[in-house]
Amino acid sequence: MFDSKNGKIDRYVSSLESSLMEANNKINDIEARRNFDASFCEELNKKQSEIDKAVKSERELSLNILKDCENLKQETRKLSDEIVDLQSRSMRDNMLFFNVAECANIEDRKNEDCRDKILNFLKNNLGIEDANTRFKIARAHRLGKFVSGKNRPIVANLCYIPDKLEVKQRVYDKREEIDVKVSDQYPKIIQERRKQLIPELIKAREDDKEAVLRYDKLYIDGKLFRFASDQ
Repeated sequence: MFDSKNGKIDRYVSSLESSLMEANNKINDIEARRNFDASFCEELNKKQSEIDKAVKSERELSLNILKDCENLKQETRKLSDEIVDLQSRSMRDNMLFFNVAECANIEDRKNEDCRDKILNFLKNNLGIEDANTRFKIARAHRLGKFVSGKNRPIVANLCYIPDKLEVKQRVYDKREEIDVKVSDQYPKIIQERRKQLIPELIKAREDDKEAVLRYDKLYIDGKLFRFASDQ
C-alpha cells in the first residue's frame, strides 16, 4: 500500500513538473514574442520618425516653392505692367481712324499713302483748311490683314497732343455727318479692359450720371467704378 501511495505521489509530481515545464515554455515563448514585438515596434518607430522627417522636409520644400511661385507671379505682374506702360508710352501720340475707304485692288493698296489720306480727311471732312501745313504726321499705315469688303483702320502718329484733341473734338462734333470714327491707340490688354467698361459707361450715361472713361479706368460721378468681382 505504501508503494502504491508513493507511486501516485510520483506520478502527481511528474505531472506537476510536466505542467510547470509547459508553463515555463509558454512564458519563454511569450517573452520571446514580446522581445520581437518590442524590436518590431522600435523599428516601426524609427521608420515613422524617418517618414515624419521626410514629410517635414517636403512640406518645407513645398512652402519654399509656393513662396518662389508667388514671388515669380508678383515679378511677372510687375514686368507685365511695365511692358504695358512702355507700350502705352510708345502709342500715346497714335490715333486710330476707322472706316477710311480702302482700295480693293492690290496694286492700289501697295501705293496707298495713308498719311495723305488722313490729311485730306482733316481738310475736306473736318474743315481744317490748313491741315497739310499745321498737322505733323510722322507716319501712318493700315493695321491688320486685308479682308475684302472691309476697311482696315489707319494708325497715324500725330506728333502733338493738342492736334489729337482737336481731331477727336471735331470728329465728335460731326459724328452725325461722317462715318469715320477715331480713338487713341492702346495696348491690347488695355483695349480689353476698355471693352469691358464701355457698357457700364453707356449705362451710367443713360441713367443721367456723369461718366468718364480715362485710359482703363471708369469714373462715375467722380468715383472709380469697380466690378463686383473686383471688390
